[in-house]
Amino acid sequence: NYAFPSNATRSWLHPTGYGTLGYGLPAGIGAKFGAPQRPGLVLVGDGGFLYTAQELATAVEELDSPLVVLLWNNDALGQIRDDMLNLDIEPIGVLPRNPDFAALARAFGCTVSEPQNLDELQTDLRNGFKCNGVTLIELKHACVNL
Repeated sequence: NYAFPSNATRSWLHPTGYGTLGYGLPAGIGAKFGAPQRPGLVLVGDGGFLYTAQELATAVEELDSPLVVLLWNNDALGQIRDDMLNLDIEPIGVLPRNPDFAALARAFGCTVSEPQNLDELQTDLRNGFKCNGVTLIELKHACVNL
């Protein structure tokens, strides 16, 4: 968040304060209502996404221009887990049992991709921005070597 050089006004939305788990998808949908001609990108972790994943139904039903949901799946509330470990606190409640996100997104009517490397990610992002409607791109921490 602090390193991204946003060059356009009203183009980078980020919650302030306590991280606001679940903010990404509803904010992305709202941004698309505000500027439907612009492609949208939501960056979200798996833990935060679980708070509002059902809003995929709204996005699919209401949006007819590109919205890409880039889901980082590390099978954890990673930042909270890391903070707990750094403070020598046992990481309890930060390793959720995730659903099959790809199947869930398909059930809502999303286009889905699961890139295995950065080249595939670039291709999937380009394709998502060309596709009217919602595209979920799931990055699994064990599969993508960043």
